[in-house]
Amino acid sequence: MPIAVLTAGESMARLLGPAATRLRHAAALELGVGGAESNVAIGLSRLGHRAAWFSRLGDDEAGKLVLNRLRGEGVETGGVKIVGHAPTGLFLRERAPEGARGHYYRAGSAASTMTPEDIDTALLGQARILHVTGITPALSDSCASFTRELIRAARGLDLLVSLDVNFRSRFCSAEWLRDWIEGVLPETDVVFASAEEAAALWPDAGEDLLDRLGQAGPREVVLKGDGGDTLAWSADSVERAPLVEGVTPIDTVGAGDAFAAGYLDGWLRGLPVRQRLVQGNAMGALCVMGVGDYEALPDRRTLDAFVAGTKDLGR
Repeated sequence: MPIAVLTAGESMARLLGPAATRLRHAAALELGVGGAESNVAIGLSRLGHRAAWFSRLGDDEAGKLVLNRLRGEGVETGGVKIVGHAPTGLFLRERAPEGARGHYYRAGSAASTMTPEDIDTALLGQARILHVTGITPALSDSCASFTRELIRAARGLDLLVSLDVNFRSRFCSAEWLRDWIEGVLPETDVVFASAEEAAALWPDAGEDLLDRLGQAGPREVVLKGDGGDTLAWSADSVERAPLVEGVTPIDTVGAGDAFAAGYLDGWLRGLPVRQRLVQGNAMGALCVMGVGDYEALPDRRTLDAFVAGTKDLGR
């Protein structure tokens, strides 16, 4: 069976602080794993797909933590390189009373040293989809080259190339990421962006943003709803689906990755665009109802029941 989705990017050891507490006052932190690309891989693995993730990790306990957690979720990690010259990245998540904050320790991390030489074309050739984000190229110049060449290699092997903008202002400017993304748009097939990210990167685009990005090359441009409908542009139409109502978010981190996993699952199963949007919205809703970057992501049965509006009594 081919790999349904191959992802690449940095995953880190994650330390999560207690609710409504600044880190300086926390008596304990919850240890876990965080990373946009691996979140997508976990989401698709839970839905029954063969998913793989690769990167560089440090030869340290944090790197072993990442590998063990991903393997435990059924994600294949055979393409990961362990290096001794740099540590695994670290992410502190603070849930302060005034709002959530992220504190990153990624400069000089193992993943930030990735280069085009890390691309395994044999592994890539086994996949149907390559999924990458705008986070990886922002980590370093070598990561920008790595991600660009990975996209080109996937296109050369006729994979569907999926790109989530995932703008992180801590690592690059909106102008830098906009230029980088526009440079690879001709070689991508599906592009995801939130309304907030779109406004930051293309503030002058207005209502024609989806058409503008789509004309640059992608088959589909998906605008994830921030308080409004989720939209998907294609050359033939613009489809939309409302966000799930009645959801009280507990932890919003990972919602965009959950959406991407739901949408790509729909593509793999041949669902029409609107149904992919519905699935993506459902995955995002389920994600934010639990704590953690990926922990609340559903299996197939749970997702289908949620979309259908049916309830399991649990007994």
